[in-house]
Amino acid sequence: MNVNKLMDKSKHWGKFTESLSGVNIEISGHSLFENFSVDLQRDELRERLEAGGHLFTPEKIDINDNPVSLLFELLLDVFLTYLPERAGSLENLDNAYRSDVLFPGQLLRTTLDHSWSELQNLSRQTSVEIDLLQFFSLYLARPFRQKAAEQYMSEVDLNLWKKGACPICGHWPVLGRIFSSDGNRRLWCFCCSTEWKFPRIGCFFCLNQSQDQLGYITVETFDLYRIYFCDKCKRYLKFIESLDQAGQDKFNYDLAHFEAVQLDQTILSEGYVTEPVWLAPTIMLQTQGDSDG
Repeated sequence: MNVNKLMDKSKHWGKFTESLSGVNIEISGHSLFENFSVDLQRDELRERLEAGGHLFTPEKIDINDNPVSLLFELLLDVFLTYLPERAGSLENLDNAYRSDVLFPGQLLRTTLDHSWSELQNLSRQTSVEIDLLQFFSLYLARPFRQKAAEQYMSEVDLNLWKKGACPICGHWPVLGRIFSSDGNRRLWCFCCSTEWKFPRIGCFFCLNQSQDQLGYITVETFDLYRIYFCDKCKRYLKFIESLDQAGQDKFNYDLAHFEAVQLDQTILSEGYVTEPVWLAPTIMLQTQGDSDG
């Protein structure tokens, strides 16, 4: 997902994320699943986390189609309002929806199942650029992943999780927070909004703990942000410094993420790489040779 291309020219991050929150509130009153329940006992969930396996398996759920269409329409209105530079592609998406070329449930299932080849097909069929379709589809899938996350978190302690990928849906984090009061670090998943603790020392991606290969840089005009990097795997993650964790439950990760987009160019120019958001790490292994997702 090329967030730079999507958001560089937009100065409406606050209103954009506020509108997205409004969409989530509106959709929260609907039953998103026809059939979904945590399919493992607490001991089994604990064992899965301790073994390094994330919890959410979307192939086992049945989606309620009505809220998917409503969510699609609400998101499309928000995107048309705050991404005017992508209006042509968004209008193509709207036309494809209204002419039954693309069905919201189809795009949702493609996203939940990480079907990269199908997403490419949809991009070609609808004349919607692949980066924009990825970006839109992540927000289409988020309420469903988030609802599943809430159910899993009510059954298991995420402190059992020691990896950098999301314990719920398995995606890489796109942002973290470091708390100035104690130095603790928490990671955030763009895909399901889950937040989890991560050790104070270690690479979020390869789990390297060699301090001579780990470091961070700061950029003068982004004084609250740090870019942590690993010289072993050449990957990085942006962090924002926060105060004490008390009262921080409603922290706006989306806004912080978009405000820090320009930092990517700083670290990418040094030879480090970013991980794709749309694909989960286990799925990436199956798509080697395809275009970057």
